[in-house]
Amino acid sequence: MPRRRRFSMTCSLLLLSSLCVFPSSEATATAPPNVVVILADDLGWNDVGYHGAPIETPHIDQLAQEGVQLDRFYVQPICTPTRAALLTGRSPIRSGLVFGVARPWDYFGLPQEEHLLSESFRAAGYQTAIVGKWHLGHSHVDQTPNRRGFDQIYGHLLGAIDYYRHSRFGGIDWQRDGETVREEGYTTELLGAEAARIISERDPSRPLFLYVPFNAPHSPMQAPPELVARYAEIPSEENLLAHATFIDGVAERLGMTRTEAARILDPAGDAPRAVFAAMVHSLDLAVGRILSALEAEGITDDTLVLFLSDNGGHVSLGASNAPLRGEKSTVFEGGIRVPAAIRWPAGLKGGRVVTQTVSALDVFPTLLAATGTEGRNILPFDGADRWPQIAGAAPVPPGEIFFGVNGVVGRQEAIRLGDWKLIRTLGFANQEARVLLFDVESDPREEVDLSEQEPDRRADLLDRLNRWVSLYPAGGAQGVHWPHPGWVAPSDYGAAVRRDEID
Repeated sequence: MPRRRRFSMTCSLLLLSSLCVFPSSEATATAPPNVVVILADDLGWNDVGYHGAPIETPHIDQLAQEGVQLDRFYVQPICTPTRAALLTGRSPIRSGLVFGVARPWDYFGLPQEEHLLSESFRAAGYQTAIVGKWHLGHSHVDQTPNRRGFDQIYGHLLGAIDYYRHSRFGGIDWQRDGETVREEGYTTELLGAEAARIISERDPSRPLFLYVPFNAPHSPMQAPPELVARYAEIPSEENLLAHATFIDGVAERLGMTRTEAARILDPAGDAPRAVFAAMVHSLDLAVGRILSALEAEGITDDTLVLFLSDNGGHVSLGASNAPLRGEKSTVFEGGIRVPAAIRWPAGLKGGRVVTQTVSALDVFPTLLAATGTEGRNILPFDGADRWPQIAGAAPVPPGEIFFGVNGVVGRQEAIRLGDWKLIRTLGFANQEARVLLFDVESDPREEVDLSEQEPDRRADLLDRLNRWVSLYPAGGAQGVHWPHPGWVAPSDYGAAVRRDEID
């Protein structure tokens, strides 16, 4: 029975004897809220309705309008590093996970000494569940969510999987609590339904921490045909050209024909912006299902919901980061500044926009402060408690944020401090390093390089950048973009992990 209804019936009975006593505001304030973190995958700055996108996202827009928009929210430029930062509050360079993602042929994962947000919440009495994409290790059972503070898991361990077959390179990657599940359905819809089910079947006597990292709208580009048809008129020439160039490049690197590469990246063969828009639309419907479940249970007011994307959009696959420069796998604003909003009706005044810098590093310490939860981490956070500035009480001094990626065009590193951002591009062998300096607040499109006009600032930020790079551990994860020669995908990724546990 919904909490509000139970409370109303109880008080009605007590009123008959004139004994109904309402809880004090102090008691209400100390009750820990439920926490739902919704993570989109490769959603660009200009891919949500409240930023002006021609895509229907009414439920994401609702969170932004009723809650607080985090207008300068920063993440890492690719999937695995952002997830590591989000769940640990620590820069992924410390764990060696900053420059690449965990691919099916890799063996690395989030180190065991890293303490996760889920572990602190579970120690505080929260029910914990993850519904969606893990992407923090899959080769050993100790890397999996059930060993990292989550009571329940439903979804997949790897990154990009087929939305209908739930597979990667032919091997199935779909499970519930460590057991492979073979079922039909579009993953975005299945994840939304499962998140709603967990909300409705939770233990109402305990708070819930629900982490929902969707795989949408990440490639492969697949969406329900009726939604693709809905957006048939919006493909852009820029997306089509970038898409063709991207597929040609993948085909060359993998030694495939262009048709074979296109079949993997774009199975439907439709215009990329239309398919991408349909994938975002489906994502929004799933978000709506989660919000409806909270409302049906009468716990909307008592639930803190955080929505964000793990990195910027992939333009060649249909995303848009306009007007920001760059895209996923780059450290320009289009790759690292993402749509984000937080809503908690009972604990946070909504209808506002926070323009101070917040990052994925800040999520762990900020949620601890917002919920009054004790952090069980031993290693120090790199992020800060941003709750005072989100709540509107006071600004929090900006911290340093390090970004890094080994992209298909070379290695990029960056540091943001205050209004300024320094970027260093190393490129491939025999290419000279390039350093750029931008005043991001006055030049958000990063059009004017001020490195020559600001030599002292350039030198200071470069020193800071080098200190961060020096933290990269010896033998850190060195993921490669393409499979090793002779690598063969397992037919069942979950079973491969279970065999590891037995061995």
